[in-house]
Amino acid sequence: MLFRSTIASLAAVRRFEPARREEKKPFPPVIVTVPTRILADQWVKEIQKLGFTSILKGYNSASNWLDVLEPWVADPSAEQPRFVVSTYRTFSDTRFRQRLVAAGESGARALWIADEMHNLASSRLGATMTEVAKLCCYRIGLSATPEIEGDFATTERLLNYFGLVCASYELKNGIEDGVLCPYRYFPRPSYLSAAVGEKYLTLLRQIEDSPSNSSSLLDLYRQSRELVRTSGVQISAFKELLPLLKSGQRPLSHTLVYCPPGYGSYGGDQSDEIDTDESERRLLEEVVAYLREEGITVSSILGDTPAAQRELRLEKFKSGELQVICAIGCLDEGVDVPAIERAVVLYSVDRLKQFVQRRGRILRIPRGVKNKIAEIYDIVVLPHGSSLPASQAAELLTKEMRRYTEFARLSINREAAQKEIDQALSVATAFQPQ
Repeated sequence: MLFRSTIASLAAVRRFEPARREEKKPFPPVIVTVPTRILADQWVKEIQKLGFTSILKGYNSASNWLDVLEPWVADPSAEQPRFVVSTYRTFSDTRFRQRLVAAGESGARALWIADEMHNLASSRLGATMTEVAKLCCYRIGLSATPEIEGDFATTERLLNYFGLVCASYELKNGIEDGVLCPYRYFPRPSYLSAAVGEKYLTLLRQIEDSPSNSSSLLDLYRQSRELVRTSGVQISAFKELLPLLKSGQRPLSHTLVYCPPGYGSYGGDQSDEIDTDESERRLLEEVVAYLREEGITVSSILGDTPAAQRELRLEKFKSGELQVICAIGCLDEGVDVPAIERAVVLYSVDRLKQFVQRRGRILRIPRGVKNKIAEIYDIVVLPHGSSLPASQAAELLTKEMRRYTEFARLSINREAAQKEIDQALSVATAFQPQ
């Protein structure tokens, strides 16, 4: 769902209030789960804006919630909605989970709003869903991408748990209604060396042949991501693109540069984030250093950027004091940064989820701004020719290219963008005998 699902779900909470009072029943606690602390902070602000005052921050340090979570959830005398906002990391913490289960066993019932619900596809969170089902008998799942790509069984499990899709609002509707701004799309082909390109196609073939529930599938995705990341073509392509951006009619400002998202491991006990791989931090730092060499004011936002620093950087970005913000993955899901006018996507082998999330993020319209037209520059990493017959190479790459085609489809310059994509695919699939 690409509409402001936060407000829609909080409006549902408001509608639920009079019905509970009429039945003379206490209002159930509302548990909100999100993937990152950034998004958790944003939810707290939105809840407060709608006039709700009872909010427990169930993230960051365990001292925030350890002794109060169970009585807060189980209180039978509450006359107004009381919220628990948590990250999925904390939600699956044994101590947090045990307190929710205990509240459910004591008879408490809660409304669960699962934002970016596709995160629940993991086995760890899937087990937590089952354990809290008794407590969380009222459920709202929010996602722009509820389908788990390549995994029909998990998709079906999630949709059945939350009661199937009850409402949707597509990007096309958002643009037509003026909720999201129109955009121009500029795919920028960047080609791998012959040897790396052949290895990339081999990995794509193995991914295509692997069952969706295969234990090796995630490893193959990681290998393809690592292959592209270490090729260095994104940085070279970005350095070629930057002079064009600096010399364009639109000044270089309000620009977000997306670097590769990480697959790291869980952090320490006090962390709510997934650690970012150090090598991927270095890639982001290389982009930041290059921009500074070019005289551009730039900063970065990562999952572990302290809230105060993050807010300050976003304010400076909004005002134009910072021309560019670099991010890895923490701004993908749900985070509202309407000041973005241009985005440069340096990473081309993301799954569908990141593409949908990013496009919605870029097209948000700042309050009071009219006639915003966003620009998306997308580094499309491809092999340069193939030893496979062109039809076989095209079959493997077309599935990867559908994301770029989808970006092009609704853009203002759709014909020119699609022509660029078609030409890039032709180069990538040209037969090159070994």
